[in-house]
Amino acid sequence: MFAEQEAAARKVIEQYIDGTCNSDVAVLKTCFHSGVVMNGCFDGKLLLGTPEPFFQEIAVPIKAKSPLSRLRKHRQRDSQGERVRRQHRLHQLFYLMDIEGRWQITSKTFITE
Repeated sequence: MFAEQEAAARKVIEQYIDGTCNSDVAVLKTCFHSGVVMNGCFDGKLLLGTPEPFFQEIAVPIKAKSPLSRLRKHRQRDSQGERVRRQHRLHQLFYLMDIEGRWQITSKTFITE
C-alpha cells in the first residue's frame, strides 16, 4: 500500500515538473490544493501567499526575460542534447497530502541562490 501511495505522490511532482517546463498552467493547477500556501524568495523577491504569481509567471512565454522564464529555459537541453547551464539554483520543498483519495500539493517553500 505504501508503494502505491508513494507512486501517486510522485506522479503529482512529475506533473508539476512537466507543467512548469511546458508552461502549462492548467496542468499545474491540478497539482495544487485550493488552499495551498506558497512561500519563498525568488531572485531576491519575497513571495508569500498563493501560487497565483507563479501561475502568471509560468504563462509568460519562455523567450521572455523574466527570472523564472530564464530558469525554465536553462532547464531545457541545447541542440546537442547537453544540459544548458543554469543561472539560478532553485531549492523547493513540497508538502503533499492525500485528500479524499487525491494527492495534492498543500504547501511549497522555495528559494533561489
